Amino acid sequence: MKTLSSRHDHVRVCASNYAKKHGGPPAGRIVVSLSLKKNGDVAQSAVTEDPVGDPELNACLKEAIRVRFPNPYGKNCIVQAPFQFTAKALPKPGL
Repeated sequence: MKTLSSRHDHVRVCASNYAKKHGGPPAGRIVVSLSLKKNGDVAQSAVTEDPVGDPELNACLKEAIRVRFPNPYGKNCIVQAPFQFTAKALPKPGL
């Protein structure tokens, strides 16, 4: 199964695309909430914390981490995927 850390390069692409469009990388903590099915597939995702406010970046992040996750609960659940963006470095997964 893929985990959030395996999607780091995809998240970096989102940040790089943002930087090209806006002249610099995004800054702040963006949190994506994921509604997981019993088998770990993502049923829904939503950006729940967003100081940047860029719809294209948000859509890219949601797609970048749309993979099957290990579901530790064995039932439908909601998990959060925080990403910290800084002006000096591209994002590091918060999980």
